[in-house]
Amino acid sequence: MSNQGGDVPENSKGLVCAYHISEQGEARELSFKDVKKINEKPEGDGWVWLHFDLDEKPTTKWLNKYKGMLASVAQALGSVRTRPRSYVFDRGVLLILRGINLNAGEKAENMLSLRLWMNDKIVITTRREKLMAVDAIRKEIIAGKCPQTPAHLVIGLVQGLIERITVKVETLDDAITALEDNRGDTTPEALQKKVQTIRSQAITLLRHITPQKPALAELVEAQTPYLDTEQRGSLRVLTSRISGDIGELMAVRDRAEAMQAAIASQQAERLNKTMYLLAIISVFFLPLSLFTGLLGINVGGMPGEGWTPSFNIVLILMAVMGGATWWIMRKLKFI
Repeated sequence: MSNQGGDVPENSKGLVCAYHISEQGEARELSFKDVKKINEKPEGDGWVWLHFDLDEKPTTKWLNKYKGMLASVAQALGSVRTRPRSYVFDRGVLLILRGINLNAGEKAENMLSLRLWMNDKIVITTRREKLMAVDAIRKEIIAGKCPQTPAHLVIGLVQGLIERITVKVETLDDAITALEDNRGDTTPEALQKKVQTIRSQAITLLRHITPQKPALAELVEAQTPYLDTEQRGSLRVLTSRISGDIGELMAVRDRAEAMQAAIASQQAERLNKTMYLLAIISVFFLPLSLFTGLLGINVGGMPGEGWTPSFNIVLILMAVMGGATWWIMRKLKFI
């Protein structure tokens, strides 16, 4: 899982990327040696962004030695199991979110965590697998489009995560709509399997995404000097977007459940018709089977034995019994 996608440079000690952003908006890439010199807050103008790979041991060592945050924050940044949440401290803000897994060969609904620490001078992010939202910001910085402040970087990361979530949600919505519109083009068994896949993805995404709404909402309402009014407004809009995605996922899940119920009802109805037909056939032939069984017993004294017309009489009696059975079933509205 480490070096997912080959984005961690060799001999980087777990440092995926690091940049110093000047007040003029110019980025300078930092090496791990430069990062080791950072003590609590970077000196001079501007601010820095440090992005680490948690699967590399030097990352954990650096986080534990860094004096710019509490030990509990360092532990949260290096935690294996995470849940979206946000906390505001005197020294900065801790934010943990999840993003869509767009790595090759991975399921999108198996979401990846992004752990983040921010104040007015530094942003520290950690991950275990490559997140495309982070990689997009990194490429923008390389292209000379640098975030103005740490808060702008955080907003850009949150926006990138949510945009990719929205795309996945829209894909699921289109998929369930296509199945609803073309229900008759496939067998019930194949349709049931496709609907179950969509429903499972929606449920998994809901479980991962739902906690992100209160995490972002708490950050928006928190009293912290690291976010100004405009930035809070941007986060409030993003919170509204994730709320919309949650509602859309719930709708996809409910529509999938409704389709599954309809398919199951159709299958049950078809099975009932088949069983009813078999029951009708059984009832129709039961008297005839009883009659022929009696004639077939191997005992003496059978009437008509040795009399040539007896066979024709038996056929006539069986036809009469069959007709009587059919008439009774019609009278009782069984057929």
